Amino acid sequence: MLELIRWTLDQMPDQAEAAAQYRNINRLVQANLGTGQVNLEIETLNGIRYCVQKSYDSNAIVLNDHNDPVEIDIGRGNIFSVEIYSQNQIEEIADDPLFQLKLIDKFVSEKVKDLNTKILASIRELETNSVEILKLRKDITELKEQITELPEVTEKLKAFKIEESGEEAKILKKEGIFKAVREQERRCLEMLAEVCSTTAENLENIITNFPEQIAECYREEILEGPNAKIFKK
Repeated sequence: MLELIRWTLDQMPDQAEAAAQYRNINRLVQANLGTGQVNLEIETLNGIRYCVQKSYDSNAIVLNDHNDPVEIDIGRGNIFSVEIYSQNQIEEIADDPLFQLKLIDKFVSEKVKDLNTKILASIRELETNSVEILKLRKDITELKEQITELPEVTEKLKAFKIEESGEEAKILKKEGIFKAVREQERRCLEMLAEVCSTTAENLENIITNFPEQIAECYREEILEGPNAKIFKK
């Protein structure tokens, strides 16, 4: 009877962690139930009554007290939760620290759930960091390779040494001046773009608020007074 209740409420042992126990209960239910059906009445802490119907080859059907089907996943324990332990399982729990921990965790399930959520979030952050670390390591390797090439580049530059009074030196100096001017022009354009953007925002605010500010200056006495036409104009 106990195993039938456990099976009906979808409270079977974890098939991955207790495969043998899962198979034993399954065979026991199949042998005793056959083509029959379990009708199990339950009552929640709030006094709401349900009937769970289950056959061996079908999923559980949950009926309310009016005998109407309701969409409740009885195995999740959101509506009705129960702790069921099979024969000799208490002894197994006493011998297994992991089972003991799981049993204790059930009394603080909400806190454990929050901690598990935080752990998963931390794992995701670590995975993201690991990807970033691998990228940085790759960048470091590439930079080290470039550094090793620096002496060769320096030597090549020495081969292209230019006399200060030569024509090449004059050209390089001229290009350097042009480069400095272009840099100033670039900064000028950036500043102009920022000024124009700020001015456009200010103008938009003025256009939006100006009519309201003007309207606040007028009083009904002025608009109906002897100079109303002038003020309106």
